[in-house]
Amino acid sequence: MGMPIWKVVLDAAHELDAEGRGSFALKDLIERVQKAHPSIGRSSIQPVVQGMTSNAGTGPPSPCGKVFVRVSHGWYQLKASSTPIPTPPPSRVPDTPPSPRSGRRRNLRRNPTPRAPKAVVPGSDGFDGFTLAGPVTAASTNEPSPPIGAGRTRHPWGAGPFAELEMPPLPSSPGLYIWAIDGAVAYVGQTQRSLAERLGPAGYSHITRANVQAAQPGRTNGGQQTNCRINALANATLVEGRTVEIWVRELPAEDAKRGEANWFRSHGRPPWNRA
Repeated sequence: MGMPIWKVVLDAAHELDAEGRGSFALKDLIERVQKAHPSIGRSSIQPVVQGMTSNAGTGPPSPCGKVFVRVSHGWYQLKASSTPIPTPPPSRVPDTPPSPRSGRRRNLRRNPTPRAPKAVVPGSDGFDGFTLAGPVTAASTNEPSPPIGAGRTRHPWGAGPFAELEMPPLPSSPGLYIWAIDGAVAYVGQTQRSLAERLGPAGYSHITRANVQAAQPGRTNGGQQTNCRINALANATLVEGRTVEIWVRELPAEDAKRGEANWFRSHGRPPWNRA
């Protein structure tokens, strides 16, 4: 393709604006770009859109400058548009993503279902103060659970299937993080260590034998169930072709737990957070 991605994105945005939409969803913009240029992947389009938006995350600069403004989470408008901005519909995330289309679907169903005692407060998307780190992709999906040691058992979330997740660039500082699915908050967490470490291969991104094993009687040698649970949910979500993003908010280590509690107090518990 000879045309630069920023030009394709801008042309698609002008087409949407000419239809009288005023504002348009990021997913609609991506679909319009891919309809004309199927070879351009979502992961190539999203950073370009960020770089073209005056009030969104960081992205590569484009010769056209900052031509978009974000009017709501996942919704954009051309700065030059004269069309009134309609109110975007509220986005929702189901309690769990659909099961993957594979022979291992049965394993995911046996896992406990995350419960959501109350949804995110309507009209408040929960992203205030957070910065978009970028999309989550996968080197592979529907990976079987690793073999476990002799005499060991799996904890309830150790059955898989799992994904080899690839994270966007992340800060080396502590703070809060959001897993967002199709533009809506699915999970909020905190870490008092590096965000890059918590979300990377030593955390959610890669599931090892140690992660999936249950604790032996009288011992505390069980694996990290949260890593397995969120990875399995992300796997199923990516298999369905949905968009997974990470948002971060850097905080001092001593403020991370308080920040998470304040978020829950203001917005409720997202679908992937357990009670």
